[in-house]
Amino acid sequence: MAIELGNAALKLCPSGHSLHDAFLHALSCCLYARFEKLGIIGDLEEGISLAQAALALRLSGHPERATSFHDVASGLYTRFQKLGEISDLKEAISLGRDALDLCPSGHRSASLNSLLTYIVAMFDQQSDRIADIEEAV
Repeated sequence: MAIELGNAALKLCPSGHSLHDAFLHALSCCLYARFEKLGIIGDLEEGISLAQAALALRLSGHPERATSFHDVASGLYTRFQKLGEISDLKEAISLGRDALDLCPSGHRSASLNSLLTYIVAMFDQQSDRIADIEEAV
């Protein structure tokens, strides 16, 4: 039901509307949740696409830009876990760093934890890259 309502809201909200990014974000979160429950890869793919679209609208200085970096990174990491595409993991690390850079002091723990997870996964994939573990520490 939430996904259907989210799609309807997007259709009613033109792309230039000030809330368009928020609707993209909300629908992306709903699709990620359904993917976690049902495992339909198409939900994950669409969720990533919508999260990327929200990020594209949340330019430098937008108060939710860090959240968008995190959302895209999280989706890419999940897709890496399912499909094993190292490019998804590399992009998740890059976006995770971007998210961390935007987090104010005292509010960095979630972003740090996510980035650490991505970096450790990269080390597991390419154990010859000791720099990954050094960065994680």
